[in-house]
Amino acid sequence: MRVNTHKTQPIFSTPNAEITPLATSSHGAQQVSVIRQKMESGHHNPMHTQTTEEVMVVLKGKVVVNIEDQTATVKQGDTVIIPPNTPHSIENRSKNTAEWIIISPARMKFKDAEGNLVVPPWAE
Repeated sequence: MRVNTHKTQPIFSTPNAEITPLATSSHGAQQVSVIRQKMESGHHNPMHTQTTEEVMVVLKGKVVVNIEDQTATVKQGDTVIIPPNTPHSIENRSKNTAEWIIISPARMKFKDAEGNLVVPPWAE
């Protein structure tokens, strides 16, 4: 058993979000990745894909999720399932901070809008 306490969890900051890996391969998880994201009002994650399925559970606030040609506003308690290799982005158009959990298989990889394969440090 491994316990990752709130005090020991690293927080990564990007221009658009604050990201905290809760359970990833470098944090003791072998089969699943669980990452918390927090986004302030007016920010967005750019269009990207992941090599694996992604499940997003909104914990606080609401965001707009753009998946291919579909747009949905998702709020606290809602779950979004994004298939692998599906272009998507997330926007916080509300006046409040939004927070969600991302659950996916361990060692997932991202592709940015240009198709470059990226493994961000919070996903390791």
